[in-house]
Amino acid sequence: MLRGPGMKALTIYQKTKQYRRIPVWISRRNSGANWLYGQVPLNSLSEFQVSIEGKTETREDLIALTGLYIDKGNLCKHKPWSAKQGCPSSCKCEYFGEGKDKKIQVTGIDLLSVPRNLPLNTGAVDMSFNILLRLSENCFQNVSSVKTIDLGKNLLQRPIRGMLDGLSTIEVLGLRSNQIERLEYGVFENKSNMTHLYLQDNELKKLPEGLFEDLSELKVLDLSGNKLTTVSKGTFKGLKSLEYLAAVFQRPNDVDAWTICALRSSDELSGPRKAEKILSHLICPNGYVMVRKDRNGIRAGGGVAVTCRKDWKIKVINANGQFEFETLWCKITTPNSEFFAASVYHPPDPIYEAADLLNFPSETCDQILYDDPNAKIVIAGDINQLKIKDLTQQHGLHQMVKVPTRRDKILDVFLTNCPLLWKPGKVHKGLVRSDHLAVTVLPSIPAKPQRKYVSFRDTRDHRKIAMETKLSAFDWNSINNLANPEKSVKLLNTSLWSMLNEIFPLVRVRVSSRDPPYISSLVKHLCKVRNKTAHQVLKEKSFVTPKLDVVNYTSFPLDVVVLSSDAEKNARKIYLIDRGPHGQMMSLNDPRNDSCCGRNIVFSFYALNVSEPGGNITFGCEPGWYRAGISCFLFCKTSTFKWSDARTFCHRSNADLAVLNDASTLDPVANRRRELKFDIHGGIYLGLTVQSTDWVWTDGQMVSNTNNLWGPGEPSGDGKCGTFLNAIGWSSDWVGYGWRWNDQPCN
Repeated sequence: MLRGPGMKALTIYQKTKQYRRIPVWISRRNSGANWLYGQVPLNSLSEFQVSIEGKTETREDLIALTGLYIDKGNLCKHKPWSAKQGCPSSCKCEYFGEGKDKKIQVTGIDLLSVPRNLPLNTGAVDMSFNILLRLSENCFQNVSSVKTIDLGKNLLQRPIRGMLDGLSTIEVLGLRSNQIERLEYGVFENKSNMTHLYLQDNELKKLPEGLFEDLSELKVLDLSGNKLTTVSKGTFKGLKSLEYLAAVFQRPNDVDAWTICALRSSDELSGPRKAEKILSHLICPNGYVMVRKDRNGIRAGGGVAVTCRKDWKIKVINANGQFEFETLWCKITTPNSEFFAASVYHPPDPIYEAADLLNFPSETCDQILYDDPNAKIVIAGDINQLKIKDLTQQHGLHQMVKVPTRRDKILDVFLTNCPLLWKPGKVHKGLVRSDHLAVTVLPSIPAKPQRKYVSFRDTRDHRKIAMETKLSAFDWNSINNLANPEKSVKLLNTSLWSMLNEIFPLVRVRVSSRDPPYISSLVKHLCKVRNKTAHQVLKEKSFVTPKLDVVNYTSFPLDVVVLSSDAEKNARKIYLIDRGPHGQMMSLNDPRNDSCCGRNIVFSFYALNVSEPGGNITFGCEPGWYRAGISCFLFCKTSTFKWSDARTFCHRSNADLAVLNDASTLDPVANRRRELKFDIHGGIYLGLTVQSTDWVWTDGQMVSNTNNLWGPGEPSGDGKCGTFLNAIGWSSDWVGYGWRWNDQPCN
């Protein structure tokens, strides 16, 4: 009881060892003398404490408690007649409805998970536009009377089976605009009262069999905006009351010509009565246009249709033909040809004579070929054992479907008088419930994509903000202070156009008819910018390492000593950075300021005797390698190698023995040798050997007899392998020559 003239508040808290106390029940009043009954669900996997706090405004105020007890289970054994529960601190609760139908609507604010202590008489839950990542089992178990739950605009990825347990009365469920990639079988189990289900704008690719089998009262199902490619047989089984279905299936990439299909009523969608309400834009692929002829009369609820690319022209012909036949003739005009296409369906129990149906396409073919003897004709559809031998012989038609389409019989046809234009028909399991296999006949030569340049302005939100900032910072007095109105208007026009071109640049890109629907002109432009930026990043001066193996010590500079910490004086910190498809990079600086490499550090270590790369040193080469000309070079010091062993060593490092065939390459390498103090008494192997009587580099270049870099008196016949050295220390003949080639034994 809360009694008295002032404001009073009673709060019940629950606290575990790991978390601070959380309010689970709150009541605030400023009058009344009646007892207020209430019950609070307490959920915890560990020990917890319950504390009760009362606050009064005046001394006359009174707060009294009686009959406190704890029951095990989801609900109290003896539910008080006026049980009332407080609103979770992270939610907003409002009443709606009148009398016995009065319920609470709970609206979540900045939620990471569904609160456990929702009011018992909750009728609607709105937790859209939050940060929900996942839903646990029985997360709504204490609000069994809820009818509407909206979880749209969150980050949900995979709703689990059991999340809706106990919600037998739910009618509307919204899961739009999340990141749902998969729905488990049974997630909608025992939800026979559900009438509206919104799953649009997610990442769904396929739907399991029997997913909706318990939704017998579902009227609206929205699956648009997903990536559906596969629907299992029986997916829509049980949807007896469905009135609206929105779903777009992505078309196969290799189907780029026009297609012919027969629209039939689906038993899964409650027969013809529901099929009448299917709109063309719900079943026609993006980028295509459809013409259709719906069934009328007793057998209403199906029909035939012809679809073709949107950039082609399609026109219905012979529209005054027999309406009792399910046949639709169209003329399709492509950029370089014309086709006359017919979609035909012959039902098992027709209301007409079979001969009459055959006469209709035969007469149409006669009329088309009379006007144009070279006309290209295609007749496709389900003929159900109709005898078409006379039709094919009379007009020179060829059947492109050679494999059974229903059991062991060929009931679906693709007849054409130009068989060389088409590949043999292929059959595969369709997406709709049918005992027929789907038929695909592709052109021998795919249709050429239509390409064109389009221009547009980049008007993304950040550019709008930049424009607003630019306008607010502009000095408008420079325009207002002009005495001449014409000059003011001209300056205003020039200034606005300048800002427009600067903030909203005009972009020109080439688009193709084969571009997927989600590749808009802006997306294509951004991809082009990204690729250009990535290409520029590769040209930046850095330790670029396409195939860096951190275990192989030869990948590091010879004068680097790896340390475990920076305790050693003069140690430098080195970062190994992963740049994705652009390879890895060794950096001596903090990469957090590098726009291309932030937050991609693989690991770091400390090393001694590390110097900054400068000029053209190590530009574009792995650590320890030196760039000269167009190649990278590494010095390796050992006394046990033969020439063949040296080359094998190079191959293990994805390299080869050095080719120093000109002074512009040999001189920088020689300077690097002096910098490394790589002074040995003898030569260093090069990729140079004798083949027959000619000296040949490992890249296939032959050494010229006149223009070469042999030392004095070389080759002297000492061996058949090339080295490079400076023998001035022991031979006066080398004075003035510097570093040159020399021949010596290969072992």
